[in-house]
Amino acid sequence: ATYARVGGDAVDLTVSPLIAWKDYHREMREWNGFPVRQGFTKSGYDVQATPDAPTLHLLLPGAKWTRAGWWNKSNWHEREAERGQDAAEDLYCPASATIRLDKTIESVTFAATLERVEPRPASLIVGEIVRAASRAGADETNHALRVLRVAADRFIVRGEGIRTAIVAGYPWFTDWGRDTFIALPGLCLTTHCFDVAREILLGYVPFLSDGMMPNRFPDTSETPDYNTADATLWFVHACGAYKKAVPEDAAFVEAIAPVLQEIIAWHERGTRYGIGVDASDGLLSAGEAGTNLTWMDAKVGDLVVTPRIGKPVEINALWIHTLQAAWLFTGDNSYLTAVERGSESFRQKFVRPDGEGLYDFIAPDGSPDLCIRPNQLFAVSLTPGLLPLDVARNVVNTVARELWTPFGLRTLSPSDPAYRPRYEGNGFSRDTAYHQGTVWAWLLGAYTDARRVAFGETPDFSALLSHLSEYGVNGIGEIFDGNEPHRPDGCPWQAWSVAEVLRVL
Repeated sequence: ATYARVGGDAVDLTVSPLIAWKDYHREMREWNGFPVRQGFTKSGYDVQATPDAPTLHLLLPGAKWTRAGWWNKSNWHEREAERGQDAAEDLYCPASATIRLDKTIESVTFAATLERVEPRPASLIVGEIVRAASRAGADETNHALRVLRVAADRFIVRGEGIRTAIVAGYPWFTDWGRDTFIALPGLCLTTHCFDVAREILLGYVPFLSDGMMPNRFPDTSETPDYNTADATLWFVHACGAYKKAVPEDAAFVEAIAPVLQEIIAWHERGTRYGIGVDASDGLLSAGEAGTNLTWMDAKVGDLVVTPRIGKPVEINALWIHTLQAAWLFTGDNSYLTAVERGSESFRQKFVRPDGEGLYDFIAPDGSPDLCIRPNQLFAVSLTPGLLPLDVARNVVNTVARELWTPFGLRTLSPSDPAYRPRYEGNGFSRDTAYHQGTVWAWLLGAYTDARRVAFGETPDFSALLSHLSEYGVNGIGEIFDGNEPHRPDGCPWQAWSVAEVLRVL
């Protein structure tokens, strides 16, 4: 933060930083022995919260630092209170810094950093400006694209001794498999960060288990969860996107080809959570009671909000896409045979005779789900030849009529009795609305791809791009209300929202 005197007499500026050391799902509370270490430095003040925590450098060169050591108690967070969560927090002030702003020193910069070597605040700011400019692209004249390119870089975590990863969202998501693979083409390939994309994809290979990629890495350990039917298929999609972007990387193809073969073999004989190919039609079934394996994964206690057990439409579009990718990586024509069989079954079972696009999923008893949801778009966007043109246009028209908003797509048609127009209230209220009408910005990627395939058109992004100056500034949030005025909510900076909009623009 930079402070400047813009006129008048000299003034004394005092900065009293309030800090916390906590899990991002918790509130800070005063505790004895916090911090474990603190003290003055040449340019400021150092604080180490616990023996295993990094050192926080508080920097204001030229200032006089004074030990504080007091707690600012019961700071109130209104949004947490709205959600029925713990809303009061105690914050610690380790020290205060005072500096005079006059004609000799008219501006100063305060910085808080975890850099190992204590830098000067000015160098931090200049470094970030240079870094942002390099990511934005010197020849990029479109302001929104420049902002999105810089935002894309913020989600990539890369450093000594850590696995290169994509953070799904700030401030409360970690690296989720599904989010990573959906976001990777937009965050890494669109921005020509090919080395980062390669590191991320190959970095996931050791975690392949029973033909499945992890859904998420828990906050407290590196033992991953595998409770997803689509993260693995999105991994294959991301590998295909990398291969297309960097066709000369033969070593990558050689490394990934056997991984794809293993993935398909496990899915053909069956893996966790009832995920496996139905031998009768070549389509992929998934799901067991009490589980939620697709991206529509909201669950409250034992209540699975959108179970979708059976054959979800986007899972099978991804499965056929996976078989196509395996052929491209291996040259094995047996995968093309599986593509042809699966595609024919897909058209027979998912195309609605009423012209309203595709069914959302086919239940284990063979009955189709009539809910109008955005998942059908992936049958057009991922595999353009899967559906006849007239059916593809029906899909896009149905989605446009029922689900389109200027900020993304609703997850359920407003005409459905289960539709929830607002994402609000306590945890139960919000989780049960999460995929029952709430708008998701990341779906604009599939919608744009599908609209281009069906009609050769690109939708209007002007309203969403104006959102860059709202909510999570210089980013795109996770979700919006289904009804106008489509109030933003959820995670303020969401990786796949930024990625998919950047990719299609």
